[in-house]
Amino acid sequence: MTAVEAAATPEAPRASQAGRYDAFLSYAREDSQFVIERLRVALRERGHQVWVDVDITGGARWRERVRRGIEACKAFIFVISRASVASEACRQELEDAVALNKLIIPVIYRDDYDGTLPAALADAEWVFLRDGDDPAVGLDRLVEALETDLQWRDQHTRLAGRAREWLDSTRDRSYLLRGSDLRDAEGWLAQQADHREAPTREQSEYIARSRQAAGRRLYTLIAALAVGLAIAVGLSVFALVQRSTAKRQARIATSRQLAATSESQLASNLDVALLLAVRAYRTDANPQTRSALLHANLSSPHLARYLPMGGRVATLAGSGDGSTVVAGLADGRVTRRPLTAHRPSPIARLGRTVSSVAVSDDGRVVAAANGARGMLWRARGGRSTLSCPAPQRPAAVVVSPSGRTVAAYCVASVGGRAAQSVELTDGSTGRLEAAHAISANGGFAATNAGIGGVAPGVLVLPSDNALLMFGSGGLWERRALPSWSRIGSSTARVGAHQGNAGYSRDGRYVTVENGATTIPVWPTSAPIRDFDPTAAPFSAQAPISGPSALTLSPHGGKLAVADSGKVYVARVGAANRSPQPAVELTGNGSTNRQALSFFGDDNHLLSASGGVVAVWDLNQLDRLATVQPSVLLPTCNGCPGALTALSPDGQEVAAVSTTSAVVQAIDGRHSRRILSGSRFGPPVWDGGQLLLPLAGSSRPSGLTQGIRAWKAVPDTGTIAAAALNRDGQSVTIVDGSGNAYVEDPVTGRAERRIRGPRDLAQSTYALHPGTAAIGVRAGLIAIVDNGRTYLYDLSSRTTVKHLPGRDASYVAFAGDRLLVQRSDGSLEVWARRGDVLDRTLPGDESYGNLYPVTDRDGHLVARQRSDGSTTIADLDSGATLATVAAPAPPSLGLKIGRAFSPGGRSLVRVVQTLATNASEIVEHDLSAGTGLRAACTAAGRILTAADWRRYVGSTPPNDLTCR
Repeated sequence: MTAVEAAATPEAPRASQAGRYDAFLSYAREDSQFVIERLRVALRERGHQVWVDVDITGGARWRERVRRGIEACKAFIFVISRASVASEACRQELEDAVALNKLIIPVIYRDDYDGTLPAALADAEWVFLRDGDDPAVGLDRLVEALETDLQWRDQHTRLAGRAREWLDSTRDRSYLLRGSDLRDAEGWLAQQADHREAPTREQSEYIARSRQAAGRRLYTLIAALAVGLAIAVGLSVFALVQRSTAKRQARIATSRQLAATSESQLASNLDVALLLAVRAYRTDANPQTRSALLHANLSSPHLARYLPMGGRVATLAGSGDGSTVVAGLADGRVTRRPLTAHRPSPIARLGRTVSSVAVSDDGRVVAAANGARGMLWRARGGRSTLSCPAPQRPAAVVVSPSGRTVAAYCVASVGGRAAQSVELTDGSTGRLEAAHAISANGGFAATNAGIGGVAPGVLVLPSDNALLMFGSGGLWERRALPSWSRIGSSTARVGAHQGNAGYSRDGRYVTVENGATTIPVWPTSAPIRDFDPTAAPFSAQAPISGPSALTLSPHGGKLAVADSGKVYVARVGAANRSPQPAVELTGNGSTNRQALSFFGDDNHLLSASGGVVAVWDLNQLDRLATVQPSVLLPTCNGCPGALTALSPDGQEVAAVSTTSAVVQAIDGRHSRRILSGSRFGPPVWDGGQLLLPLAGSSRPSGLTQGIRAWKAVPDTGTIAAAALNRDGQSVTIVDGSGNAYVEDPVTGRAERRIRGPRDLAQSTYALHPGTAAIGVRAGLIAIVDNGRTYLYDLSSRTTVKHLPGRDASYVAFAGDRLLVQRSDGSLEVWARRGDVLDRTLPGDESYGNLYPVTDRDGHLVARQRSDGSTTIADLDSGATLATVAAPAPPSLGLKIGRAFSPGGRSLVRVVQTLATNASEIVEHDLSAGTGLRAACTAAGRILTAADWRRYVGSTPPNDLTCR
């Protein structure tokens, strides 16, 4: 039997069939047609088997059969209607499901029931399948609920079946758990705190008795196992190796498929890309899956996180303090979600699509309307109705920043004319304070649109003292509260081709778009006489053609517009000035119409696609980066980026910029140490002590304990490279002529000197950082002179090799490897003292003028492009792991120093900006643990079985949690 047929079900599923059915359907006889012919069939078409008892006769035998049916199913679906809520049989089934700790999913078929619902139904997440609801949306939510936490509930049901068999057999020991079944059950029991459906008393007792019996069997088995063990080991080793190899290859193949699929979804389904990347890395940690995880976390860098809101979002709002998101859904529900909450909370059900929501600055007062009903919700006062004078109905709402004032726009058509008013309610008490009729002759006659397609009667409440009303065709009025006196108005009307409109929360600015890339903005400080876009005093620029949503920031300084799966955020400026380029936000499908809103300030934004709200942070460099200010200032346009080194514990960074240096903690908790007055060479760490070689004898100011500086080369010299030797006591220095010195930083004495190439010593060319490198482990020094690469030995003091080619730009050592960057941007990786070319990493001319940086262990390399971005590659495989975007526009004059933390856990960039004369330290955490956590947090949900089948195309695993 693949599913329960419409005929009577004579017997309940046997205990051995536990887990075979996905859900038990509880319903009233009056709803049989809906349940049997529609709901059951739809679930079966989506691959879900349900158990339906159509022979509802009552009696002890029926009660036992139903209880066993519920016990054998993974979830319990209660079809809500007037009949089922009143049914004693349905109530008993619900009580059985609660006693068995089943997942309970209420499906609203009819909301005409009397009284209140039992707590088990009222507190659960509802699914709407009423006659007027979109069945596809409701069924998708139902399937998603059935597939959430499926592995836990599957084991819950199977153990319930095993426990039932044991009880039915009068506790026969042969039915107890053994071996891996027992271990799995004990592991499942230990995880109960993390799941909603707790184990039952019978399950807990069954597992405990199984463990007691296993202890008694253990001593009997030991002797027999000892005899067979030697034989079994010999026969199993070969098979085990072969099996392990096959499983490893299959795991790698699956991980690579997941990684590739993740990459393909970055532009339009970033939440899916994040989840697939996590799954890929968890399946097999290799360079490709690590790359996928980093790419997913670095894509769409301004995205903070996704917030599933429980259904398709029709309209949304965010609190002024940036703490709470409120969404009005297409199914009529209103959900509220503080950013600290794991899921949204439904606070109202209006019956049909919500057209307007508003929230106070602290997120504790919410109003909503849908053209038929209005609602006010207060954190301390609960829910109440926003009333309108009959026959008017609330079409739009607004809440003041303080939450003390709530305004509702009410409208109805009476005799072909609009009857309309504004109702003012006290947000702290819910009491109606005032009602003001609006004359249709005043230009505010209700239509199907306000300015350019916005919902009728758009209201803006910048304070408790003033209200702005934007009416049909572009008219607006400003009224004083509570006097209702008019203090401003406009008579201009928008053109026929103008579409979306947006308003600043302070009511000072309004914008209307017509599909052009220049979007006009008008102030409301004076009457708008003409909505001609070319006459607007302010504007913003964005590459749009057919936008779906438009909004202004709270004070009108920025504009956001959604078009073709992207959101553009642009600064609003004087129309006669050159506009700044818009910031492009990607990673989503199309933004829902009018589901776009700034969130607290000019740099935070909300947008909705389907049932998910994206939270954007324009201050965020990316989801792996932390930024803190520094005091290292650039000295000239031609100076390189700061020479940068991290302490062995990864806690402090030293950055040197020609005549100044700074030492500060990565986390910003400790005070910064600033040195100046000398020409510094590359910084070198010796344990917790910083060594600073100097070019000349000028002693720097700011020396403190833990920092040692000494004259390493003469006053006229330069320092191209420095490294701590393997003895941990001396430092090797390479000067601008290629000469090498082994020096004691304590005494400043040169213990050895190795002359550089003769032709370099005779030329006017001087080495600089990146053109000389010291390979302490290899015992070599590499230099670049006029495109040629020289290697000479520190021990023998002789030149040992000239590498082929005359187009070398920079050199670096990565452990025992030698890296040579060519003028075309390619990077050669040489092994065995320059004898073997291991591989060549591709590049282009944008890499040509910036030297590569490697991690201490020689596994990673960071290569900077001329646009300020940095590419990170794995030297062991040659794979590109990630590209970290420029921390600021290159036009600002960027100087960037780079260094890896020990073990390559993070990349630290010291960023100096000439245009602003400022600097900052940016750390990108590259560790797998941080990447996994960041991806799961940003995605805001887990992969569903439907996701897996759609994007992977195979049977989904039982556990799809993101961790």
